[in-house]
Parts: sequence; structure tokens; C-alpha cells
Amino acid sequence: MPKMERLFVYGTLKFSRFQKDAFGRAAKGRTALLENYIRSKADIHGGRYFVISVRRGSIVKGLVLEVSKKELVSIDAYEAEGYVRKKVRLGDGTFAWTYVHAAVQ
Repeated sequence: MPKMERLFVYGTLKFSRFQKDAFGRAAKGRTALLENYIRSKADIHGGRYFVISVRRGSIVKGLVLEVSKKELVSIDAYEAEGYVRKKVRLGDGTFAWTYVHAAVQ
């Protein structure tokens, strides 16, 4: 079995239909918190999408999914130019990948 990566999602990737589009399957997640980030919406390629950016004292609620390295590469392509993948520390002290707004990095 391939080594699984942890991915914190906070927008459309919380939902199975978008997971299937991004990496070919639905994944069950567990609730997680990301401290010192804020969720907002931004214009990316003509649409309005959820993004996160650093803001001390804020908290973003989301899910942690278990995905393979190959699936993570597919998600990178799905998220495209509006996002940058970054490793973050979650509220429970564990680490996971997430996608942050590229325009503010």
C-alpha cells in the first residue's frame, strides 16, 4: 500500500463530487482546524473560489483527507495557478498539506 499524505481541505474539496474531479475518488475525512489562517473568496480564472491566507488569531475549519502521493500530484494540477501547496501545522499538532492563495504568498 502506498504511503498516504495528509491534506487539509476547506472549500470545494470537502465534497465528494469535487474530490472525484480532482483525484478520481471520494475520500472520507476527519474534522480539523487550522489556526492563524482565514478563509475568504478570491477571483481566480474568472470564478470566485475559497482561499486561505495567514491571519493571526483566526481559525479555518476543514477536513483532513488521506491521499496518495500520486493523487496529490493530480490535486496540484486541479488547483492550478491560483494556489500554492504548503505544509501546515493543524490545531491538534499534526502536519498536513494544504493549498493557500498564491496571490498573497
